[in-house]
Amino acid sequence: MSKAITDAGIRLRTRASSLRIVRRWRQLAIAAFLGCFCSLAVAVSLDSQPYFGWDLAVTRELQSASWPGFDVLMRGVSKPGDDVLWSGFLVGVAFVLLFTVRARREALVLLLAVGTGQVVTIAVKHIVGRPRPSPDLVNVLIHAKEINSFPSGHTVHYVVFFGFLWFLAFTLLRLSGLRWAMLGLLAGMMLLVGPARIYRGAHWASDVLGGYLLGAALLLGNISLYRWWSGPKSEARNPTVVRNDGSAELAEVRMS
Repeated sequence: MSKAITDAGIRLRTRASSLRIVRRWRQLAIAAFLGCFCSLAVAVSLDSQPYFGWDLAVTRELQSASWPGFDVLMRGVSKPGDDVLWSGFLVGVAFVLLFTVRARREALVLLLAVGTGQVVTIAVKHIVGRPRPSPDLVNVLIHAKEINSFPSGHTVHYVVFFGFLWFLAFTLLRLSGLRWAMLGLLAGMMLLVGPARIYRGAHWASDVLGGYLLGAALLLGNISLYRWWSGPKSEARNPTVVRNDGSAELAEVRMS
């Protein structure tokens, strides 16, 4: 009996140590992403031109691509974030679905993550004030109402929104074909949104890079909030796990 208690204590101490290391690395990653983003934002603000030399080269190279289906793919990836109604509808659907399977904490953090991403992005856009690519330089295939370009709002939104859903699918869903399909789809939306915005002439490559950096920092920050909220002192300890047959059940999963 005492040996079993001792082994359990060792496992608990090992787990606690591992969780502290994960939290420390997450904090370092947030600081690194924010530091790189701030450095890029300052460089964009101080540059005498509204774009970097490599921005123009990347856009022209990407827009010269003539692969079958490439244009359709780029338009399709960009579509969910092209207007408030589309993006709001998707966020609403995800929120309702999470509430339906009793993942209320996850739904609230998702909503907070999206809202924070939008507010921060709009604020930075107005502070930096970089204009969007002009038709005399590249092919502009959009009619954007927002005149400011840095950072890419689509990119920030996709990383924060689809990224948090990816995190939930990875941590809460059981191993199944559905889980891997969702992970692949969500990862694809995040990875392709940057090239899609450059291809459509909506942003420069540095705008997209800034969007990925800011989005990653915000995503990790919201994951940290979710982990903290899901700690031992939280009353809602049991997140929803979706079974292979599609039904939902509650399972004890300790969050760090």
